[in-house]
Amino acid sequence: MNSSTLCTRCLRTFRHSVGTGSRANSYRSFSSAVQRYEQAADLPGQRATTGRPLKRTNATSSIPSRAAATATTHGITTKPEPSATEPITQSSSPYASSQNNVGDMPSAEEVSQMQKQIQRGMQPDSIVTRLAKGLRKTAKSTTDTYVIYGETERIFKVCAKQADYTIPEDQRTSILTGKGPPKAADGADLGQPVGPSWWYDTLGLEPTFATWSQVTYLHMYIITLRFRDLETPAASRDYQRYLNEHFSHAAEDKMVLLHNMSARSIRNKYLKDLFLQWRGCLTAYDEGLVKGDAVLAGAIWRNVFRGDENVDWEKVAQVVSFLRNATRTFGNQDLYDIVHQADGPKGLWAQTHAS
Repeated sequence: MNSSTLCTRCLRTFRHSVGTGSRANSYRSFSSAVQRYEQAADLPGQRATTGRPLKRTNATSSIPSRAAATATTHGITTKPEPSATEPITQSSSPYASSQNNVGDMPSAEEVSQMQKQIQRGMQPDSIVTRLAKGLRKTAKSTTDTYVIYGETERIFKVCAKQADYTIPEDQRTSILTGKGPPKAADGADLGQPVGPSWWYDTLGLEPTFATWSQVTYLHMYIITLRFRDLETPAASRDYQRYLNEHFSHAAEDKMVLLHNMSARSIRNKYLKDLFLQWRGCLTAYDEGLVKGDAVLAGAIWRNVFRGDENVDWEKVAQVVSFLRNATRTFGNQDLYDIVHQADGPKGLWAQTHAS
């Protein structure tokens, strides 16, 4: 390629890229080519060093270049090659003019504007802009997290209330003197029911920590079935996770306040065992709902009635009926109704026991 003219292949390439390619790709290709051509034609480094225009040989200045003659045959108007004494300036470039015949080629001003826009687009965002984008992205997820946490806390409190118990303070403080709360057959501390409870009054279960945890798990399982039908899998996982976290916090509080378990290592051991029991309840109750009432009764007998061989199976059947009714009732309820209308003497849980 000559320093001041374009060869036929270059012109054909330019005309093809502008005519067939997309406008944005053609502009970028054209802009890059113009810069390379102007650098080759102007030679700013040599001109700044010598202080005079670049000289050419007589053969080059007297005979028109082959590229210029070929460009004329294709109907492309180009300026003649400058003479030996004529300085090579920016205006000698065939792309300096805003009017030409090579497709829909942009002017130099348009090329400059496009270059500035591309440069602005490639510049990284400021720290303020990045922070704003990050806050907008995380605002919704953060709000949803607080909403889920609050709703699951309210749901859990109602579930734990169904078989809640307490141990009087005088019995808790007398444990160091050997006069602690009475013991069940398996050695667990016996408490006192908090308010009327179908599980203690009708079924005759003992108010212990094991009974409270298993009855709470049963109610949590019924709610978990409803959580599985939420709009997204992520929401379902978050609701189930926070519900289980609320149980862990409440269980640890009872260990400290009611059973004087001050050693954290012992509490952690019990919490791990409770988590394994929760996973076992999920599997056992799922299997019972699928395979029938006999399998479901066996799961309830092992968990709620602690595998008692002298159990009254009529009471086990009552719990099976309760689980079936509660699954049907809560499965048809909106999540808002479960949060706000499950508690009370006329709430969803009371209606389930009555049916």
